[in-house]
Amino acid sequence: MSHHRFFIAIGFRINVLLVGCCLVTGFLTLSGDVNADHHESTQAAKFGRFQTGDTVAYGIVDGGRIVQLSGDPFGEWEKTETSYSLDEVTWLVPTQPGKVLALAGNYRDHLGDHPAPANPEPFFKGPGSLIPHGANIEVPTDNVHYEAELVIVIKKRASDVPVEDALDYVLGVTCGNDVTERDWQKNDAQWWRGKGADTFGPCGPFIATGIDYQNLEMTLLVNGEVRQQSNTKMQIHGIAETVSFISRHVTLEPGDLVFTGTPGKTAALRAGDTVEVVIEGVGTLSNPVVKEPTHVVAMAPAEPADMRSIFNGVDLNGWDGDPRLWSVKDGAIHGETTAEGAANGNTFLIWQGGRTKDFELRLSFRCNATNNSGIQYRSRHIDDDSVPNKWVVRGYQHEIRNEIDLPSVSGFIYDEGGKRGRMCLVGEQATWEADGNKQVTSTLISAEEFQQLFKLDDWNDVIIMADGNHIRHYLNGRLILDFTDADPDSALLDGVLALQLHAGPPMWAEFKNIRFRDLPSD
Repeated sequence: MSHHRFFIAIGFRINVLLVGCCLVTGFLTLSGDVNADHHESTQAAKFGRFQTGDTVAYGIVDGGRIVQLSGDPFGEWEKTETSYSLDEVTWLVPTQPGKVLALAGNYRDHLGDHPAPANPEPFFKGPGSLIPHGANIEVPTDNVHYEAELVIVIKKRASDVPVEDALDYVLGVTCGNDVTERDWQKNDAQWWRGKGADTFGPCGPFIATGIDYQNLEMTLLVNGEVRQQSNTKMQIHGIAETVSFISRHVTLEPGDLVFTGTPGKTAALRAGDTVEVVIEGVGTLSNPVVKEPTHVVAMAPAEPADMRSIFNGVDLNGWDGDPRLWSVKDGAIHGETTAEGAANGNTFLIWQGGRTKDFELRLSFRCNATNNSGIQYRSRHIDDDSVPNKWVVRGYQHEIRNEIDLPSVSGFIYDEGGKRGRMCLVGEQATWEADGNKQVTSTLISAEEFQQLFKLDDWNDVIIMADGNHIRHYLNGRLILDFTDADPDSALLDGVLALQLHAGPPMWAEFKNIRFRDLPSD
C-alpha cells in the first residue's frame, strides 16, 4: 500500500453529523457545567479538535455549535468568545498521539472458538494510520474489513497505575474503526500494515468525558445497514484494567489512544461504501470508502515561446499594493512586514495588466518561515468598507511557505476569504464535485519526494496552469497538484492576479522572473 496520504492534520469538512441516532443539531450536553468559563477537564462534556482557515484549536460542544477554547482539555482551559456551527469547521483527529495501541480479542463474540485471553492483548497501531471523521478510507484490496471500537483517550502521564486509580488517567473516549486488511494480518509476521497502513485508523470526531464508559451501546453501519451491534459492558477486559495493564510496561502520555477491541463478526468494505461507528453518548464517526489512489509522476511542459514578462525587475510599475510593505530589491518584488510596519489584515500586491481566465503563470519565489504568503489568481479585489485595507483579494490561492513537511507546504490551493479552506492538497489529483464533496483519485508526490523537491531558504520555481475548471500546479519542474473544480456555485473562472503578505508575525516574501500568457481559445 502506498504511504503517501497527507490529510491527518487537515481533516475533512462535513455537512451533517449524527450523535447516537439523532442529528447533532439536537446534541445534548451530558452533565456538568459546560457553560462555566474556566476549567480543568473533570466533568462531563464533549470536546472536538478542529480547523477553520489557519486556526487549529480545541472546542467544547454547546448545542449545535463548537466553542473555541484557549488551552486544551488535557489541562486547564477557558472558553473564548468565538464559536462555530458544527457544520462549518473541518474536524481533525481528536489528539496528536505519540502512541496508539489496540486490543486483540476483547469481545467473546469476536473470538469464535478461541479462549478469552487472561490479560489484555495490546498491539501497536501506527499513528500515521489515523484519519479524522469524514476522511476517506482507502482500500488497496478486496479484503479490508471494518472494526467498530471504543477508543480510550489518555489524560495524563500514566506509568504503573493501579487498576483502582486507572480511570483518573482517562480523559474520555471517542469513536474508532480499526480497519484491517485480513490477508496482511494473517500472512505478515507483524500487523504493521494489516492494521497500521495509511487511512486504517479513523477516529473522532468528539471526546466524551464523564460518562459510564462500560455501558455504552455501539453500532456499526455500512450504507445505513447495521453490521455490528454490542455494548461496551461486553468487553472481556474493561477500560480501567486495560489502562493499568498497559501502563505497567509502556508509559502512556497525554493524548495517547487505545482502541479497545471489536465485537462480533466483520466483513469487507468496498469502494463507494460509507461506514459509520455510532457510540451512545459519544457521537458518530463516518468515513467514505474509496479505492487506493494510484501514484502518478508528471513533469512540467517546456516553456512556450509566447510567455511575456509582467514584472520589469526595476520598480512596481503595473502593480498596486501598500507602498509601506512592497518594494523591489535585487531585481525581485520584495514584500515585508515588521513589528513597526505590520499588515492591517492580509494584504496583496495586485497586477494591473490583465486578468487570469485561462492562463499560464511562471515565476520564482522564496520566503522566510515565520509566516505564509500566496499567489492569488482568478480572484476578486475587495475595496469597500468591509475590509481592513485597500488591497484585499479573495479567491484561489497558491500557498507559499518555506516548509517541507506535508501538508502545510507551498503549492496547495486555499480558498482565500471563502468557506472551502484547503481545497486541494499538494500530492492530490482531485475533483471538487457538484455536491460539495472532494474525490481524490491519484497521488502525485509523496512526503519524502516533496522534501527532496523543495528548496528550503532558496528560490523555487512555480508554474500555475488554469484551463476552464482544470488547474495544475508545478514546483521545480514536477506536477504536485491536479485539481478540477466541478462545483458550479463555487468554481472561479476569471479574476485578478496578486501576491500576498499575511497578517500576523513579521515576514518577508520575494518573487521574480514573473511570466504570463493567456491560453489560446479552443
